Amino acid sequence: MKKFLIGAALGAAAYYYGKKMKENGQLDQMMDEVNDLVCKTKQKVKDVIDQGFNKAEDLADRAETEIDKGKSRLSEMDNQM
Repeated sequence: MKKFLIGAALGAAAYYYGKKMKENGQLDQMMDEVNDLVCKTKQKVKDVIDQGFNKAEDLADRAETEIDKGKSRLSEMDNQM
């Protein structure tokens, strides 16, 4: 019962302060700031993912180049024998 009363009091306080912030126009400003932050974070996450894909493609290309070099060296050795 004690936890319920504490939760109800905190909920009422949050509602009261939210209502006051909305009346003062602070809530809209805060929502805009949060929205900007979310947009920036999404863009950063997309950039990090793109960088990861680019690095993976580079590694695949390097591996393919090294494999081709190894195959050509093996064929040269077979031709010399």
